[in-house]
Amino acid sequence: MKKQQIVVQIQESLNKKRTSWFTKLMRTLSFLTLLAVFSRLLLHFIFDANVTVIFIDQLQSLLQPIQDLLQNFEFLQDGFIIASALMLSLLLLTLTVSKSTPSKLILTILFILSYITMVYKEIFIISYMEITIPTFLVSYVDLMRPTLDSVFVLNDLMPYLIMFITLVFLILTLGFRKPKRVSLSLIRMGIDSIVLGLFMIFLKIVLIDAFIPVNLYDLVKNYAFVIGYVIVMMGSLFGILGFFRN
Repeated sequence: MKKQQIVVQIQESLNKKRTSWFTKLMRTLSFLTLLAVFSRLLLHFIFDANVTVIFIDQLQSLLQPIQDLLQNFEFLQDGFIIASALMLSLLLLTLTVSKSTPSKLILTILFILSYITMVYKEIFIISYMEITIPTFLVSYVDLMRPTLDSVFVLNDLMPYLIMFITLVFLILTLGFRKPKRVSLSLIRMGIDSIVLGLFMIFLKIVLIDAFIPVNLYDLVKNYAFVIGYVIVMMGSLFGILGFFRN
């Protein structure tokens, strides 16, 4: 009887170790994908989004070789692929770092809603990269279109509000996660900055230029997005390096 108990304990120990390694691998994969996605978003923002930020000419000159290299890969120009990769990586990150089942469930639903919103509106909300719906999804989107039209007709802010709520809930999930990790703290800070950019969009639509000049909204939004992208990239790098830590 004791031998059987020992065998069972050994098997449970091995299963826990195997699960731990699988979780670690999936988490690292999410960091790799986040790094790739936000690197692409940063390049898109600098070269294609027609934004005004300080030193943008110098940044364009510095990053031009990378931009030219990426032009050879058509899938990296596809907003649908980039949006899908972002939602998948954030979902994978949530499932592997959060210890709360309700948080995982709520965030999964929010990620799905955000993804449907971006595909339906055909715009990557946090970068203004255009999304072209693949042929195999057109019939499904058309099927949902009457319902989505009735929801989004209520307010122009609805798409941004869905993304805003999703990112805020993600921030809270990462903020309450223990033990604290540098990688997750940086990613949370980067998302904080992106949420600030989305908030500027709200203010611009609601307040117009009643109190603040319109160009100031865009200025704050642009810097918030760029800074957020860079910080998330830094956090992703620390997360990747964490894979090699014992």
